[in-house]
Amino acid sequence: MDGLAASTAARMPLASGVLHVWRWVVDPAFLALLYEHHRGHGYERVLDFSTLVHLIADALLTRDGSAREAFENARERGALPASIQAAYGKLRRFPPKLSEAFLAEATQRLRSLWPTDRTVTTLPASLADYDPLVLDGKTVKGIARRLKPLRGVTGGVVGGKALVALDLRCGLAVAMQTQLDGNANEVLLTPALAADVRARSARRRLWMGDRAFSYLQQVV
Repeated sequence: MDGLAASTAARMPLASGVLHVWRWVVDPAFLALLYEHHRGHGYERVLDFSTLVHLIADALLTRDGSAREAFENARERGALPASIQAAYGKLRRFPPKLSEAFLAEATQRLRSLWPTDRTVTTLPASLADYDPLVLDGKTVKGIARRLKPLRGVTGGVVGGKALVALDLRCGLAVAMQTQLDGNANEVLLTPALAADVRARSARRRLWMGDRAFSYLQQVV
């Protein structure tokens, strides 16, 4: 067995464990309940939320981020019970609150498996009773220009904006707030994000962010 094969074989139990955890975190019953609570005016017929979650995971993990390739592959093996256009349409109609709830509640399920005596970041003993949370925002860029009038125009197209809270203790994003306007100030999303974090944990929190978040009324 050469070095690459031996290295791959040594990691197989970890890879198998990751897939088992993933299947538990996105259990179909959990996803069905999540969708029912946060679907807004959406509905399920042929194509359900659970199927799309697994197809997007396939796109991110094995298709270099290409949803089109994941959908085409799923159609070929009978895993996509609708047209590719219908899958894109379903994704387009998902309300932002569904995505926010999916991240927060799936992370909460994953954290229930986390060893209480393990941290991914070395923290001082003085923070033992705190959840250290880092705030950071991101604007979606590099949007493809599909409309003909835009194809010859220079400059990029800006998508939406997201603000995420990352727990340094476990290294997981625990909450997210989104805004369809990518030019909006991410600080405006802070009150709702902080309220979501507080609702999910009674522990004391240490908020960390750059100087854009220095307005204390946002997080106190």
